[in-house]
This record gives sequence, structure tokens and C-alpha cells, in this order.
Amino acid sequence: MIKRLMLWTAVAAMLAAFTAACQTQTVVPSPTITDPNPGAELVSTQPTFEWQPVAGAVSYEFSLAEDATFESVVYSATVTVNRHSLTTTLKRGKLYHFRVRATAAAGTGDWATGFFTTAAEPAAVVPDEPPEVVVEIPDPIVIPPPEVIVTPEVIVEINEVIVEIPAEVVFTVLTPAPGGANVSVRPIFSWSAVNGATGYEFILAVETGADYPFSVIDYSGTLVGTRCVVSEDLEYSTTYNWGVRALSAAGAGQWVIASFTTEAEPGP
Repeated sequence: MIKRLMLWTAVAAMLAAFTAACQTQTVVPSPTITDPNPGAELVSTQPTFEWQPVAGAVSYEFSLAEDATFESVVYSATVTVNRHSLTTTLKRGKLYHFRVRATAAAGTGDWATGFFTTAAEPAAVVPDEPPEVVVEIPDPIVIPPPEVIVTPEVIVEINEVIVEIPAEVVFTVLTPAPGGANVSVRPIFSWSAVNGATGYEFILAVETGADYPFSVIDYSGTLVGTRCVVSEDLEYSTTYNWGVRALSAAGAGQWVIASFTTEAEPGP
């Protein structure tokens, strides 16, 4: 009887010690995520993750995935502080899931999870096209050759400020390229700007003739900008000659002449 009593006393002492050990065991809590906020949008492609520190934690395990089940983990790290910045660049406009858990002397806690969407690719900025100037096509006219006036320079006095304008102004024909072939029957004529020019005179002809610059002009016009579009289609497979010169208060500059050939007529 005494032996049985002693046995039960020993068993009770063991149960009490085990219960006390279980009651004093520390459970490691999950971290509280502070950044990015769960469901955040327009997040940087190289974000910094932060969470509140866990008491007693010696390290934190972090992982990032493209799915909520973390089967496609794209990044992972173990850190000793309560923040971490990615060393890789994420995809734009992409939904990501992340999680973090603390490890302490008592063990490893549960995961704290979150998700966010990175900022989309910025839209391309398309510069505004300069306005096109449409020149009405008049009937063909015949003009005499211009007089050649030799003037070394012209001095214009405006508000007691003297502006010297060179007698010869050279600039560049851009489109159609001189000698170009297969040019559209509705081409855009353009040239480089001339400093001091108040406008430009444009002419277009099929035949040059003996007179300078052209004996017979098919189209002509005066405009302010450096672009010109005729108001109707040109002939197919035809060589055209065109010229442009700058205008200013001092007069007109020299003609710059170029030629091109239009495209062949499309087949049926």
C-alpha cells in the first residue's frame, strides 16, 4: 500500500512539472506589416518592406511570389532587422504576394502576408505635330524671270536698332529629298528655317523651261511655316521640279531648287 502511494505521488509530480513547462512556453507572434499596405497599388518596382519588430526575435524570414500560394517564389531573404529593400527590379503592372515571419529562441512564428501591385509602364509622350499648311493650287501662270539685284547687305532700322540681313540666305531642302524617287503623289514639302525670314515663297513645276527658275509654274504659294502640302494629288511617275526662297522685310532671298519623281500608279 505504501509503495502504491509513493508511485502515484511520483506520477503526480511529473504531470505537474510537464504542465508548468507547457504553461511557460513562449509562442512567437506574427509580425505586423506596415509597408507596403496590403492591396497597395502603384508601388515602386524596387520597394522597401517594413514590419513592426517582434519581441525576442533574432531574425526574420522574407519571401516574395507571383501567386498567393507561394509556389512561384521569385525572391527570398533572411534579415536581422524589421525592414528589407529588394536588390532586384520587379515587373511593371504586376500583382505580387509577400510574407514574413519571426524566429526567436522559442521557435519560428507564423507567416504574416500581404500583396501589392507595381506601377504600370509610363505612357509614351508623343510630341504634337506642327500644323500643316495647305496651299490652294492656282491655274498655271507664266511669270517673267526675276531681276538680279546685287546688294552686299541691307540695313533695316527698327526702334533705333539696326538689323543687318545678308543678301544671300542659304538653307536646306529636307523633303522630298533632292533627286528622290517613288515619292507619294501627295508629298509634304519641308525645308530648314531661315533666321529673320517672315515667310517663304513656294513654286512647283513639271517643266523647267529656259527662264529662271521655271518658265511655267503649275503651283505656287506664299506661307509662314517651313512645311507645305498641295491640295490635290500629283501625277504618277512624273518628275517635278520645285523651289523655295525666304522672304523678309529686306526682300526675297535666292531660290533653292530640287527635283523628285512620283511613285508609279498602283496596279488594279
